[in-house]
Amino acid sequence: MILRDAVPEDRALLERFTIALQDFEREREPNRRPGAEMAAEHIDALDAWADASPVSAHLIAEIDAVPAGWLFFAVYEEEEKITPEETRASGSISALWVEPEFRRQGIASALIAEAEARMRDAGLKRVEIGAIVSNRRAIDLYRRLGFSDYQLSLGKQL
Repeated sequence: MILRDAVPEDRALLERFTIALQDFEREREPNRRPGAEMAAEHIDALDAWADASPVSAHLIAEIDAVPAGWLFFAVYEEEEKITPEETRASGSISALWVEPEFRRQGIASALIAEAEARMRDAGLKRVEIGAIVSNRRAIDLYRRLGFSDYQLSLGKQL
């Protein structure tokens, strides 16, 4: 496995991964738009966030030169000022996808470890990652990697 930064020529790949992730979550959560409708716009938004962030990356995992996974991270700056100034900036892993045929090979763990190392090197003290509650495999993985419950967001369909 190799991990690398995405290059501009990877745009179609990033959109394909976004579509897959969105459609996976859409099967579990009815408030998601179809992936094909939002992928290009979403990658544009992630790129804008990356441009404004002191550290960020679209990381791509490849096995035998085949794209197997993707992770995007950037810095989130708390605006409400409810925490001490030195902890207001934290890393945010905003997207993580591993192709089904490559799962359970340590790809997600490797992508997260690389993102964490880059955030740590940039001086960040904290990283956050989210998952929809029904994605138990992802939540279990994140907990095994040292993430713990931090904030709970509840929703209700009206």
